Amino acid sequence: MPDKEWQKLNLPETSTYIEFPIAFTGKPKNGKATVFTGLLLSCQFILAIIHTMNKAFKKPAFLPYDYFVEEFGMSKETISAAFKALTERGIIERVKRSYYKIKVSYNKSDHLEIDSYMFKQLWNVGGKQKRLAYSRLLTLGLLKRGNENPKAGGVYISSQARIGKAVNLPRTTAGDSVRELIAADLTRTEKVDGNDRRRRGCSLFTVHPEILAVKHPQKLNSDNYKQDYNADELHKRLMLDTEYKSLIERMEVNYNSYVHLILQVRGADSPELKGLESEREALRNELDGYLKKRRIRREFFPTGYFKCDESDED
Repeated sequence: MPDKEWQKLNLPETSTYIEFPIAFTGKPKNGKATVFTGLLLSCQFILAIIHTMNKAFKKPAFLPYDYFVEEFGMSKETISAAFKALTERGIIERVKRSYYKIKVSYNKSDHLEIDSYMFKQLWNVGGKQKRLAYSRLLTLGLLKRGNENPKAGGVYISSQARIGKAVNLPRTTAGDSVRELIAADLTRTEKVDGNDRRRRGCSLFTVHPEILAVKHPQKLNSDNYKQDYNADELHKRLMLDTEYKSLIERMEVNYNSYVHLILQVRGADSPELKGLESEREALRNELDGYLKKRRIRREFFPTGYFKCDESDED
């Protein structure tokens, strides 16, 4: 009897991905807890996103709350709580507004790759359309890595207990994750033949071929995570918009006035200088709002491109 056909998923041909270091799961190291032990899954995923973007840009990347909302479907309450927990634990540090670095050391080589589209994708689970919970994404990422291992012959042999241990999930959560992935026809299992004691209680896991067929960029870098825009060309197109043009002109006036006044007062504080600084901040916020409204990522433009940009000393 031929195998049942997989359901059609209609997935993208290519996708960026989140590099999720296993260390973030808080898996014990040499039998001892780590700084990541006890973190909520939402914290682990936000940390993985910071890790991925900072690695791609080779420096702290611009990560406003709206990025997590729009790209990964997270709520602002979840994001705020995660940043608070990660900061209080001393795991991350805010470099400046919306820029963060990871302060602690960890194993970066042992990681999963979780496709970006998966976070907001609706899957047919038992006849209902729903997004996958973080535990399911983590489990699917592990099964996918196992299937992509050339030494394994395109399959992954494990058990619910071993899966839970691999990504530091409770056995019951790992079991629920596997069952939901099977219900969504994203993975299938079959019993392992043979008398090998090491494989007792294990199953052979096969991930949906369409999921495995989604291609990743060959190299993790910033070009994969922002549109292929030339800043000057984009600026020229935006200058056709009177709202943007007016904003740029007001920045020029503010900047020239600021420079002129700095030369006069020679760095001394003055009410006029503070007024121009406040105006510059207001212009910066107005620019952020303009770009956000048009779904244009701020880092399409290099730091210092606009006259209202913060200097390194800000």
